[in-house]
Amino acid sequence: MKLFVCNHAYHLQKAMTVLSWNDYILFIGNDSRLEPKKLKDRMLQINLFEELPIHKKVWFHIQFLFLILKLRRLNIRAAYFFGAQDLISWKLLKHGIFDECKVIPDNLEFYLRPQLPLVKKFQAEKDTLRKSLKVLLYCGLSDKNAFQVASFGSRLLYSIKEVELEDSLAFYSSSNIPHIDREAYPGSIFISQPYYLDYSIDIVLWANRIHSILVQRGCNYIKFHQRDSPKFRDIMKELGYSERDPRHYAKLGIFSTYLFEAALSGDTVESIAGLLIDLFPASYKDFVLWMSSYFNVSIDGTAKRWTIHREQFNKLNALVT
Repeated sequence: MKLFVCNHAYHLQKAMTVLSWNDYILFIGNDSRLEPKKLKDRMLQINLFEELPIHKKVWFHIQFLFLILKLRRLNIRAAYFFGAQDLISWKLLKHGIFDECKVIPDNLEFYLRPQLPLVKKFQAEKDTLRKSLKVLLYCGLSDKNAFQVASFGSRLLYSIKEVELEDSLAFYSSSNIPHIDREAYPGSIFISQPYYLDYSIDIVLWANRIHSILVQRGCNYIKFHQRDSPKFRDIMKELGYSERDPRHYAKLGIFSTYLFEAALSGDTVESIAGLLIDLFPASYKDFVLWMSSYFNVSIDGTAKRWTIHREQFNKLNALVT
């Protein structure tokens, strides 16, 4: 009997491909695209700690103990964690109630861990008492693993040192993005990412910057992200962009996991992250620069095609585990 710990609908979709009749799902968060009825009584759900108001965070550690008791009653022996990038996943991973734990690399930000050189540098330069108190609030005063948590910008990063990875469901192992047919579908499509939501960037400024870049590149198509706001969608449509199926076109994007998956499939990928990087907070800017240097990929919009190899992820895995 296994437990699959998910945070997003796409995690659940992957878990469903390997789920046995007696396995369970723990879904952390509230994704409106879920269809829990298909799982009947085999799906547990809990709020994402990071999204709770402060007064509910205080009581979280008691609620966590009830979750542990429930999992013990189910007698689950093995747990597979998609990402382990949130507090509940990480505390379950470290609690010791399972005989076997494995973590599945789920997206590019999976590699934001305390062991990453740029995170160590950020910690040494910008760690503060306020961030240390945040770690204690999240982990609890008695948590012996709290020292394995690092602050990085506005987020906390959780160590997975000495934890085994499960490659079979990793984002770099299951890419099925097909090659484009250049004769039938010439040109490129912009793969949107809602950084304006994540980093409180003015939405009009963001849309205008994107539009200016796409005009120069002669790109008229867009694939909206599921989290893109109605306002952003309306602005881009008013500017003349139409949404298309991205599978048929060369990919022009910023720095999403999707771009890496497409490049691994042999598709044409280009990035304009460097042309927008001044809008990002310092921590994420450092991450983009470090990762683009590691993979030796261009982010300046100069039409230099990405070449990504699976072996590069193996080395990253060794760095953070």
